[in-house]
Amino acid sequence: ISVGIGVAGVINSESVSGMGIDANLTFQPSERLNFGLSVGWNDLTFDSDVLELGTVLFEKGNRLNQSPEYTAGVTAEYMFPLDSFGLDNLTGRISASANYSSEQVRRFLFGTLQTTESDEILHANINVSVESDQWTTSLFVNNLANEDGRVEPATGAFSPPARLRPRTIGLQVSFEY
Repeated sequence: ISVGIGVAGVINSESVSGMGIDANLTFQPSERLNFGLSVGWNDLTFDSDVLELGTVLFEKGNRLNQSPEYTAGVTAEYMFPLDSFGLDNLTGRISASANYSSEQVRRFLFGTLQTTESDEILHANINVSVESDQWTTSLFVNNLANEDGRVEPATGAFSPPARLRPRTIGLQVSFEY
């Protein structure tokens, strides 16, 4: 029986180049309402082949390891006084967010050249809270759609890919003193 032991190492390339755009917009149409939007695109690629132990790990024009080509995010938040419900000095807050990342590729040597990919990920959260000057109570749902995608590629046969935490519903209470 033969057992191999892996050793991780970082390999530098001569250079990478490409275009990219990141844009963010925050919009507050009223004192109580906020929106946010972000988008990103990058086309960073290797300018020449990257070799390791005589094997071409990255060919000229390959994307960098674990760099999504597209990312995007949206947020919305609404705050309102709860006085009209007979709850003086309390504030209600409803917030939601969603984030997108295109797939990511990872190349590595594990005896031979290995290539693994993550999934496209769309991750959404929602939070409803009641707040005072000293305490906050929040009901939240993380991973609203119960997305089960691979967040990042696997690193070999013995290392499974990282996945999103399943949908989580919870109640959080915090107190400041």
